[in-house]
Amino acid sequence: MKSLDMETNDRAMLEQSAEMVMETVSMVTRTIKNEMRKRRPAELSMQQFRALGIIQRHPGATLSLVAGHLGLTTASASKLIHALVNQRLVTRVDSTVDRRRVALGVTNVGQRALESARVAALGRLAETLQALDESDRSAVMRAMEVLRQMLIQEA
Repeated sequence: MKSLDMETNDRAMLEQSAEMVMETVSMVTRTIKNEMRKRRPAELSMQQFRALGIIQRHPGATLSLVAGHLGLTTASASKLIHALVNQRLVTRVDSTVDRRRVALGVTNVGQRALESARVAALGRLAETLQALDESDRSAVMRAMEVLRQMLIQEA
């Protein structure tokens, strides 16, 4: 049976680990967002760019789904999507069953805009990882894989 001191130490270590993950994920996310912000087409707001990414990850997405991910009302999301459709970055197909529903998709032009920003963000992260020696890079990769698998199992 574990002593109370060991349980307290284990809990403190778990909390430190959780704090480290949260801080690191926040820093990585900020780096990715900054790079994507630099590489997105100038005519797109960051919110439009984020909507484009949501639609890419959820083919056939609805306005409600996009609104929920962005923290917008469906009316605001509708205006945002309308602008993306006008720029030929997103397709909007009305449902044959319910005229209030639409299915959204990313066009080839939208895909290229997303891919350009994605490649730039990956390049930026690769530059950061290049500064590590092979052993540290392997440790990072292993830690990410373990965390990823755990989160997949919880989903």
